[in-house]
Amino acid sequence: MNKLIGLLIAMIIGSVLFSCQEPTVPVQDAVKMTKEQLKNTIGYEWFNGYWNLYKPDTNVTKNIATTFNPNVHKFVIFIEASCSCKELVKEPAELVKVLDDAKVSSDYYEIYTMGGTQSKHPYEDKIKIKILPQVWLLKSGEFSYSILDTFSYYKNRNFKKIEVITLEALQR
Repeated sequence: MNKLIGLLIAMIIGSVLFSCQEPTVPVQDAVKMTKEQLKNTIGYEWFNGYWNLYKPDTNVTKNIATTFNPNVHKFVIFIEASCSCKELVKEPAELVKVLDDAKVSSDYYEIYTMGGTQSKHPYEDKIKIKILPQVWLLKSGEFSYSILDTFSYYKNRNFKKIEVITLEALQR
């Protein structure tokens, strides 16, 4: 009888311990995609919707066009498949719209889709992704400015549009 009770207690303890562990699922490496590829990828429908809806300030995009230096500047965008309820999900698409309107070639912005913050990406020796999405401005190959961190800061205080923050980043 004592053996049966001991076995039963061991089974209960074991099931409690194992039920509290999260399953380990391998995280997919980051995948570089174009705006056009995102339009046709399940889970990224939001990107095209927000890109189509956003109307950037043309005066600011003209300034971005003259300030952007392809020999110095590059944007890196890290996103994940998500619902529209996540904070800052629309801003990467809006930024791409701003860059497109400013006639910045897609050669100068890279979009990486990630399964999560642990996904391996080409810049992991330079930057640790702690939250998604992320949008960075590189200057001469170095990460110099987080567009979305700045946007989030101003959004919570006195709203600035994504193109204004982008222009300010380019001018620094």
